[in-house]
Amino acid sequence: MKNKNIVNIINNEIWMKNVKGEINIRATVPDWEKDGIPYQGFTDELIVYITPGHQSGFRFAPSEFIKRVTVDNDVSTYEYEIPYGLTKINGSRDHSFSLKTIGQKSTGKVVYELEDGGQIADLDKEHGILKFQDGQIGTVIVSATAPASEDRSYESKKIVAKVGVNYENSITVKQGERPSAKGWYKSITYLAPEKYSISLAILGRIQMNGRISLLSKKVLLSYQDKKFF
Repeated sequence: MKNKNIVNIINNEIWMKNVKGEINIRATVPDWEKDGIPYQGFTDELIVYITPGHQSGFRFAPSEFIKRVTVDNDVSTYEYEIPYGLTKINGSRDHSFSLKTIGQKSTGKVVYELEDGGQIADLDKEHGILKFQDGQIGTVIVSATAPASEDRSYESKKIVAKVGVNYENSITVKQGERPSAKGWYKSITYLAPEKYSISLAILGRIQMNGRISLLSKKVLLSYQDKKFF
């Protein structure tokens, strides 16, 4: 056998060590007989390639705010939706969000990086906690990487968190739909008071040709089946 430092052979079983590489094994099967019929033995060579293991179980801890998980090129993206102003999320500090990870096989420390959204939140890279900025909504993107093992038994694994912070029970109308004074703002966000619901009404008129022409859009507040324009 070549490269004995990679595996051990015990009782005709191959036990791999925490090392990657290539091994060549020569296996010999002696002559044997079955049901009175003799069979000729043979010798063959096996080539075994040992590569680092995948940390496929590395992931973000479960959270009620996860809406979906997608996978692209072996990178899982976790999408979160968080209402603005919510405090004590996942046991972290006020108006912050903990991106705790689980399932890591390697022993190195998880590396967090703020990929986008620095104007919305600050990232505590030591503990993987997002601290949201006051008055800011939008999407923050953070990557978390479990490093490869020092003994090369596991390769590194990267996952991504896409955290959306939005006003709960609100509607944002773009400037082109409902222009603000002098066009100073790109959009206007309407917030509904507690116990109210909010919606956007589209008013139109049916033309002679059957098409609907848009007249205007209005924001509606509802409370116990009563509507207020």
